[in-house]
Amino acid sequence: MATLGEDPRITFETADADTWLDTYSDPRLSLAYVDCRPGMFHRLIDLPEPGGRYVA
Repeated sequence: MATLGEDPRITFETADADTWLDTYSDPRLSLAYVDCRPGMFHRLIDLPEPGGRYVA
């Protein structure tokens, strides 16, 4: 996990999507920028909070 400069509100995860989703339990996200193989999108589509954005 990495942050954007000194701003702790923004974090980046680079991980295998299956493994990360199996262990993810944080609240919903404001933004989900997703780059994964076809077939994984159904597991990721519910990550953004209401009004949040999902970019694939």
